[in-house]
Amino acid sequence: MKASFRRLLLAVLWIAPIAILLWRYAYERFCFPSAGFDDANIFMVYARNLAHGDGLVWHVGGERVEGFSSFLYVLVLAPLFLLTDKPEWAIATINILLTVGALAAVATAYGRRVGLETPETCAAPTQGGDHREVCVSVGTSVFLPVAWTLSAPAFIAWTTVSQMDTALWFAFLAFLVLSVCRSAQSSSPGRHAPLAIAAVLSPLVRPEAMLLVPVVVLSSAAAVWAMHRSARAGLKHALAGLVPFGASLALLTAFRQVYFGYPLPNTYYAKVSRDYAYNVAEGLKYFDSFLRSNILIPLAFAAAVYALGRPWFSGETSESRRHRGHFVFVASVVALTGHLAPILDGGDHFAWHRFFQPFWPFLGIALIDAGFRAAERLGARDGGGLMPGAWRASCCSATLLFVLLAQPGWLRMFNDESENPAHEGRIALRGREVGTRLAGFFAASGYPSVGVLTAGGIAMTYPGPVIDLMGLNDTRMGHSPGNRHGIKNHAAFSLKVFYELTPELLLPMPTEDNDTASFHTGKWARIPFKGLLDKPRFKEIYTFVTLSPVDEPDRGLVLYVRNDVLDKMRDSKSLNIVVHERKEPES
Repeated sequence: MKASFRRLLLAVLWIAPIAILLWRYAYERFCFPSAGFDDANIFMVYARNLAHGDGLVWHVGGERVEGFSSFLYVLVLAPLFLLTDKPEWAIATINILLTVGALAAVATAYGRRVGLETPETCAAPTQGGDHREVCVSVGTSVFLPVAWTLSAPAFIAWTTVSQMDTALWFAFLAFLVLSVCRSAQSSSPGRHAPLAIAAVLSPLVRPEAMLLVPVVVLSSAAAVWAMHRSARAGLKHALAGLVPFGASLALLTAFRQVYFGYPLPNTYYAKVSRDYAYNVAEGLKYFDSFLRSNILIPLAFAAAVYALGRPWFSGETSESRRHRGHFVFVASVVALTGHLAPILDGGDHFAWHRFFQPFWPFLGIALIDAGFRAAERLGARDGGGLMPGAWRASCCSATLLFVLLAQPGWLRMFNDESENPAHEGRIALRGREVGTRLAGFFAASGYPSVGVLTAGGIAMTYPGPVIDLMGLNDTRMGHSPGNRHGIKNHAAFSLKVFYELTPELLLPMPTEDNDTASFHTGKWARIPFKGLLDKPRFKEIYTFVTLSPVDEPDRGLVLYVRNDVLDKMRDSKSLNIVVHERKEPES
């Protein structure tokens, strides 16, 4: 067994129990089962339809539409639906494995490069120092990236509890960093193969990879050129990543154009405003709130920016130190570029900075490395280096600092439900329950179309057409004109397109208790629909009712029904219909 694989395996074995305990703690405190967040259910719907042979469609018989943000994640989930109709626990397991494996790989890769500067064996004393210092310092360099990462509840919540594509994106980023470093630092014949694989996969993982991969590869190639004074080495390194990346992106774009009819995912057209100044302004607000969430974050960004200059200006003569500097350099480029993309497209509406979480481990690498270099210089000045006790004390102090400064922290992360993403799980559960009830209402008469604001959970359990009125899963709404100002990712609604679609049922927001007032006074029932519920034409077409089974009146649903459909329902002997007066919003 190679030493590098043995180190990786040992890291996985001690990281996994910690990560699983933290996942379970978050899972229990969020107080919902394994349905994941509502947007995770969107991935599941597409994966299920693909697995069952219906293609990449939102509902069976519907249009082909790319209403998901990760092509590869849908392909990963699809086989699970061939095995079971309820793969949520399998999905959670996959995400935990991806998170633990990627984190172990990044931490051990950094620790190995720290160890390159001293003898890696701990079996014999080193010249001029205590051999225990070498072991403890290298072990500390592996432990601290893990401590930095797992001290953040937001990272665990988005990579594991959410069941979204965040863990896959993080795992890909780890693979990209390691493959770029291998391509640049190794002399073996197959050194470029992992980078080529990462480049081919990148357009399938996330749309942001279209920006990230070229920037990372070109930056690394420039650093290789500077370190080795060899333009040829830098060019080979660049071509190893850019050529397969370009070929993969071209093929995927051609597939999208042929299969879906558009060169970009439908999520881009529905989410991203054409007003670029607005996007940047909103993105900067999003980034500013992230910076202010933890005092260490600005320091980490400063360390990452400083790390960009090390291959150019450090004047390192040791090859091992150049390898270490290049690893930190690549991790910093990934972190900085990854934080740039959400700024350019306007940020996000989810709590706990979802878009930044996959880059959190890489953001900490430069800060941790700066601390290590300061400790090494201090030890060199005192002669003989730091003793094991000093390394252990530094490790414990840094870990305690990471935990105490984390916002939200592990002990107080669930105190304010308005500031955590737990409601995304409740929306998914409520959506699944609503979909199940609707399916029961109309099982004998045929399933009417239903227009919704939150689509994932309902579409998992309702077999009829689910019309996503926010446009993510409907090209007519997603491509409708408009500036996309308003609630991020929920601003594509078009009154014109709505009247063209005129769904038979309308659920502006499935409420927990079927409160009729919240349909008209709540933020999420009014702002995204741009005044629809108050329009005279809408009032002429739809009636506000509660539908319930005759034999189960307590299992009713509050919703709007199109009048021609309501007339047919009145003849039903299985449904009870109660018409409500509208509760107008307070002035």
